[in-house]
Amino acid sequence: MSNRLATRIGLLAGEDRALGALDLVRFREPTIGSEVRTKGSLFLLAQVTGGAAALGRAAAEALETIEKDYYYDLSAGATGAISKALTAANRLLYHQRSRLGLTHGGGVSVVALVVRGREGHVAKLGPAAAVILRGERMFELPPPPSVDEEDPRVRERRVADSLGEALEIRPYTWEGELAAGDRVALLSRNVAQVVGVEEVQRALATLRPAAAVEHLHQLFQIRGGQGSDGLLAIELVELAATAATHQLEPVHPHEELAGLPDRSPVPLADAIGRLLHRGGDAIDAGQRGMARGLLVGVNMALAFVPRRRARYPTSIPRTALREQG
Repeated sequence: MSNRLATRIGLLAGEDRALGALDLVRFREPTIGSEVRTKGSLFLLAQVTGGAAALGRAAAEALETIEKDYYYDLSAGATGAISKALTAANRLLYHQRSRLGLTHGGGVSVVALVVRGREGHVAKLGPAAAVILRGERMFELPPPPSVDEEDPRVRERRVADSLGEALEIRPYTWEGELAAGDRVALLSRNVAQVVGVEEVQRALATLRPAAAVEHLHQLFQIRGGQGSDGLLAIELVELAATAATHQLEPVHPHEELAGLPDRSPVPLADAIGRLLHRGGDAIDAGQRGMARGLLVGVNMALAFVPRRRARYPTSIPRTALREQG
């Protein structure tokens, strides 16, 4: 069993969407081995509430900031890094909320999914939703608190419906194991309310991601849905542990004489050539032998030549001194 999962994604084409839809989808699937192992694939969806064009630019800037900060941050795990990236995007929009129109009823909600190996990590701010279909059951990620359980973020007053609503907001996070065959969808809360949970579950269970997204979008338009229509479907597929390779086979030449030494087409030419080569080699060897013999003979003759021994002087001549008057 492989420890990695591949993804098949389906998203809306730009020409199929309504003119006033400002929701954005952004994803990144790294091809570098180190990024695949440490960071994994990142999928983002921004739900934009309101029709101001500035909100669309704010959502695009927020998604770009989240992607850049997530892949740059190596100080925490996947959940901590994506949570910190959403917090940084929230601060960025908070300081520009007046210019972007966030104070006049508009809002930007972001949900992020990280698939790293067989692990899934989800972080969200606002009403944008993420659901997972496993078997025949569908769950929301992160799972909402039960009726008798209070959201801990409410007690700390760090929950908001939009990025930029407050300076310090803690994203809602989830992490868990993923399995081959799981279907995950990031979708706008508006789409889920118009289409219905049952239709979302049926489309994810029976259709491929691209076909499921197209079917849900058509159903959204038929039922009179307007505004936010963001939708991204993901199917998880198991990768093979090893890649099958072809076994190498020896290559046989097409010509019979391929690989053999070149031969002359003239009869006996090769034999005469070999004979001449051998004759030349024999002459060279004879010349070398004669040179060595001549050198040895000269040395032996010089050894018997008489030599005069060196005589040393027995007296020292003195020079006569003459007095000059």
